[in-house]
Amino acid sequence: MSKSRQKVTQTVTNAAITLIVLLLMSVTAVGAQQKYSYATPAGGNTVQILEALGELYSEEYDDAVWEFEAVGGGWDGLVERLTVGAMGGVVPDVARIADIHRSAFVDSELIMDLTSLMENDPLDKSNYFPGVFDVWTVDGKLYGVPTGVLSFAMHINKDLFAERGLAIPSLDWETTWTMDEYREIARKLTYGPEDNPVYGAGSVWTINYLIQWVWSFGGDFVDESGTRCALNSPEAIEALEFVHDMTFVDGSFVPASVSAGRKFGNGELGTYMNGTWTTDSLIRTPPGFNWGVVPLPRGRQLSSGMYIDAWVIPAGASNPEESWKFLKFLAGERAENHLVDNNTYGMPFHVGVAMDRMEDMFVSLAPEEKRVWFDAPNYASYMRWPVQWDAVRAAMDPFWRSWTENQISTTEMANQVCSAINPLL
Repeated sequence: MSKSRQKVTQTVTNAAITLIVLLLMSVTAVGAQQKYSYATPAGGNTVQILEALGELYSEEYDDAVWEFEAVGGGWDGLVERLTVGAMGGVVPDVARIADIHRSAFVDSELIMDLTSLMENDPLDKSNYFPGVFDVWTVDGKLYGVPTGVLSFAMHINKDLFAERGLAIPSLDWETTWTMDEYREIARKLTYGPEDNPVYGAGSVWTINYLIQWVWSFGGDFVDESGTRCALNSPEAIEALEFVHDMTFVDGSFVPASVSAGRKFGNGELGTYMNGTWTTDSLIRTPPGFNWGVVPLPRGRQLSSGMYIDAWVIPAGASNPEESWKFLKFLAGERAENHLVDNNTYGMPFHVGVAMDRMEDMFVSLAPEEKRVWFDAPNYASYMRWPVQWDAVRAAMDPFWRSWTENQISTTEMANQVCSAINPLL
C-alpha cells in the first residue's frame, strides 16, 4: 500500500474511532436530569476553572446540568472534534472557538446563526464594550458570544529606558509617541555586542502580529470584501518596510531568527509589542523585573488589534434554546467575575465587570498603566480572516519567510504573496 493511501486509511480510521467514542458519550449523558456539554481546548488548571462555570450555572438554575469537555490537540483538535461530531450528529451543545476560525466555521455551516435566539431572548449590548459583537456578526447574522477582549499594546523594560536616559512614552493613546519617535527610541535602546545585543524593539514575525503596524499606517491584509489581498498596497508596503528597515538597517528590531519574548524576559529588549496574554504571563515573573505597558505608537491612525474568541452553538446541538440560555449566563456578571478571579480569557467584555474589577486585573501594573489596556478597545482593528486561512498561510509562507530573512524586498514579498493567495480568497 502506498504511503498516501496508508495516511488516508489511518485518517478515516481515526475519524471512525472518534465518532464511536462520541456516540457512546451521548448515550451515557442521558439520565434523569438533562445533561449538556460545553467544549474547548484546555489543559492544566484551566480545566478546573472552566468546569466551575457549569457548577456556577447549576447554583442559579436547576433545570439542566452542564458538563465541561476539555478538548485535546489545541484549536486543531477542536476543529476535528466539531467536524467529526457533525458527521455523526454528536456535537457539544456549546463550544468556544478561536477568532481565527470564525470565517471557516461560518462558511462551512458548522456553527448556528444565533440571530433569532438573540431577538427572542436578547442580551443587552449596551453592557458590553462597543464593537465586540460586530466581530462575530457576518452578513447581519450573529454567530458567537465573545469570551473576552484580547488587545495589543507595547510592553517596555523600564530599567532599560532609565539606563539609556529615555522618558517613558505618554500613557494616553491620543497623545502617545509617534512611529518616528518609536524608531528613534528603539535605536537608542539598542547596544552591546553584535552577536548578542540588547535590542530596542521586537515582536513576533507573523502577519497577525505585524498587521498592527499595517493598520497604523492605514493598510490592511485583505480588502473590505475579504476577496482581494491588500498587502501590496502603498500603505501596507510602507508599514512592513518600516519594520524591515528597523531590523536590517537600524539593527534595532529583533530578527525573526531570535525569540523576542525570550529577549524581553531576559531583560535584553526595550520594547515588546504583544497582547494582553503577555501581561498575564509577565505578572507571574519573579520580582525585580521592572516592566510596564504603554500604548502602541501612532501612525496615520491609532490602532490596537483586537482578537475575540467566542462561545458558539455547533450546528446540530440538541437544544439550541438551552444552549443560548447557557451562553447568556457565560456573558453575565457572575461568569465574567469568575474568569477575572482566575485570570482567564483576557479582559472581560462586560464593561461593568471590567471597570469594577480593574484593581484586581493586571495586578503588577500601576492604575494609569492598567488604563492603557482598558482604553485599547476604543482603537480596535480586526483581522479579516480568510475562509481558507490554513491554505492562505501555507501559500504566503515561503515568500514571507524569505522576506524575514532579508532575501527579497518588501515590495517583492507583498506582490508575490498577493499573487499566491488571491486565488484562495
